[in-house]
Amino acid sequence: MSKTIYTYAPVVHVYVGTSQADPDPLVKGNWLYPANSTDVAPPPAADRMAAVFDPSARSWQLAQDWRQVPLYETASGSPYNPFDNSRGLSWVPIGPLPDWLTDQPPPSGDYVWANGGWALDVDRETARLTSEAQAQVTKLMSAAEQVTAGLADAYLAGQLTDDEKTRFEAWAAYKRLLYLVPSQVAYPRTIEWPTPPSN
Repeated sequence: MSKTIYTYAPVVHVYVGTSQADPDPLVKGNWLYPANSTDVAPPPAADRMAAVFDPSARSWQLAQDWRQVPLYETASGSPYNPFDNSRGLSWVPIGPLPDWLTDQPPPSGDYVWANGGWALDVDRETARLTSEAQAQVTKLMSAAEQVTAGLADAYLAGQLTDDEKTRFEAWAAYKRLLYLVPSQVAYPRTIEWPTPPSN
C-alpha cells in the first residue's frame, strides 16, 4: 500500500511534483511525510501560473510564474539577471511582477520605459544615429585620405599629370561631399552617402 504526496520547494513553497509517503513503522495506518510535502493535491495550473502551498492553511493558491519567461529591467532595458542587476536584488520569480521588471523586450536601445510600456526616446535615437554617422564619415574620409596622401602639394604646384590631376580632383570632391554629410536636411536619420570615385 502506498500514499501519494505532493512536494513543494523550500521558502517559496511552489509545487515541485509527486512522491510516495512512507508508512509509519510505529503507528499502523499512519504515514511519514518528508519536509515540504502534503497529501493535499494542488490545483491544475495554466500557462505562466504555479501552485504555491500555504502550510499554515494547508491549501494551495495559484500565483504567476515567471521562471521560464525572459524579463527586462524597466530602468535600462537590460535582460534581468538575478545575480547581477541594477537593483542589486534577487527576486523570486513567483507572484506579481515588480514594477522594475517587465516581460516586454525593448524594441531597441533607443526606448525608455514610460506609462507601462516602451516609448521611443527621440533624443537618445538622434544621439545614437549621429554617433554612427560620424563614425562612418570618419572611416570613409580616412580611406579617401589614403588615396590622396602626398598629392595635395603636387597638385598645387602643378606637378601632376592630367590623369593624376583628374583623379585627385574627383577624390577631393568626394571628400567635400563627405564633409557636408551632416548638413543634409534629414541627417542623421536619412543620409545620402556620396559614391567614391571609381578610379
